[in-house]
Amino acid sequence: MFMITGLLVQLAIVGGIAYAIVSAVRGRSERSPVAPGGAISIRRLFQYALLLAALAVSAFGVGGLLSRAIFDAAVRRSGDLAGPLALTVTGVPVFWILGRWIWQHLKTDPKEHDSVGWGLYINVVLLGSLITAVSTASVIAYGIINGNRYDTVVATFVVATAVWVGHWVAWRRIPPTVLEIFHLMAGSAIGLGSMAGGAGFVIDSTIHAAFEHTRGVDATRLLDNNLKMALVAIGIGGVVWSWHWLRNGLQAERTTLWHAYVILFGVLGGLVAAVTGGAFTLFLILTWLFGEPDATTTAAHFQNSGPAIAAGTIGVAVWFYHRAILGFDRAKVRTDIDRIYDYLVSGVALATVAGALTTLIVAVMSVFESSDAVSRGGSDANIVISAITLLLVAGPIWAIAWRRAQTALAASPDEEGSSSSRRIYLFAVFGIGGAIAFGALIRLVFVLFEAMLGERSGGTLLADIKIPIALLATTSAVAAYHWSVYKAERTIQEPATWRNVTMVWAGSDVRQIEDRSHVRITPILRTDIADTSSPDAIVAAIDSAEGDLLMVVVGAAGVEVIPVAPR
Repeated sequence: MFMITGLLVQLAIVGGIAYAIVSAVRGRSERSPVAPGGAISIRRLFQYALLLAALAVSAFGVGGLLSRAIFDAAVRRSGDLAGPLALTVTGVPVFWILGRWIWQHLKTDPKEHDSVGWGLYINVVLLGSLITAVSTASVIAYGIINGNRYDTVVATFVVATAVWVGHWVAWRRIPPTVLEIFHLMAGSAIGLGSMAGGAGFVIDSTIHAAFEHTRGVDATRLLDNNLKMALVAIGIGGVVWSWHWLRNGLQAERTTLWHAYVILFGVLGGLVAAVTGGAFTLFLILTWLFGEPDATTTAAHFQNSGPAIAAGTIGVAVWFYHRAILGFDRAKVRTDIDRIYDYLVSGVALATVAGALTTLIVAVMSVFESSDAVSRGGSDANIVISAITLLLVAGPIWAIAWRRAQTALAASPDEEGSSSSRRIYLFAVFGIGGAIAFGALIRLVFVLFEAMLGERSGGTLLADIKIPIALLATTSAVAAYHWSVYKAERTIQEPATWRNVTMVWAGSDVRQIEDRSHVRITPILRTDIADTSSPDAIVAAIDSAEGDLLMVVVGAAGVEVIPVAPR
């Protein structure tokens, strides 16, 4: 009885504090409207932080009670029950009261949809509950398969799933303007990673079991357990990915977040896995044929090839799927997404090629070292093979992607040359290459001065300078080639005559129109109509007009271009 009275007192205190905060904030906002981004934004962030804290307290409390109610009946009347009971009795009412008040504001005040607090809150809760539900579901599935105890996480899974479902419904009814699809893309990445990991585990386990079988080892039991766990990862990841991506994300508006997921996780992630897995697999093959393998039998040498083959196979599948999702079609007009794809692929492949050239130079210089230094550094033949492997894998990828970019430059030198993607790529090559070369030069000068001053104690000079020299040679060659490309690009581009345009329209983004039409726009916002303009139509109208000073009026009747002159 005393415990119940104490809990009621706690509830009254916490509820009173929450009510006082809400009343004070609401009264202040109603009495004195505040401009967006001012104190009212702080109020929203604070109220959603308080709601998130109340939700966490409620979830821990309900989860603890549910766990004891299902699996630990003997402890229901013990002191261990006080903790979750206190969390539940204090957290749930506060979350309910504050949640209903916020929900009413979301339904009646459109400004609430645009608040950073609502966007952050709904994404944090959906992503956090999803990760918890996926993790606990995996533990439960593994426990069922292996006969381990899993009952302690069942309650957590139930509570996390309930929280996710409830907030998913809230998100569907009132989606935020800020980070609207962030949790969709994050959930898609989680599901994709789980599926890819499980599928890779299946391939790796199958290959490992096959090589074990050739050695007379029965790996059936190991393969069976691995396949079961891999199928669990594929199943859970498939459900998450299908719901977040196939069911919702694929049809979502193709915003920056959408493209970030497809390009970074799908294209870049798949490409890196494909290059890494393919290079290591090819290295094992070439080492066995031409190098100095560590093992004497084929089965022993290729026994560890499973992860590489799995990574290469899954990486290619992920890469090509997301490449197709981008609508990659050379017959259509080249877009910024096409450029980002080409330069991203080219950058990854170029970095690999540069690493291969550096390794090759180091291997050549190792020939001139003493026999002791060579023996400490490993097999020269294998080093050369590793470099050749990287060149064979990454070289064609870079050549294809770079040729597409150069072909586009030749077809449209002005538009392609002025694109942000190309400029970022070229300056990244110069910047990163310059930083690496500068570091290598510092190391080279340091070693030389150390040798001149007699402070070196053992080792050969060549052994310490071969890597800095190789880095300097590689980065210099890469930078020199791209500098020549950059200079040639500046030569073939015709100097553009930039005209001044005063544009009256309902839109806001003038950067694309300026870059395509070579004009400087002074925008004037129309408030009598909505923005239904087409950038292509505006660009075409400006390009067809004569005069260095233009007035452009964009309205329901179309685009009107008026040549004007200063008085």
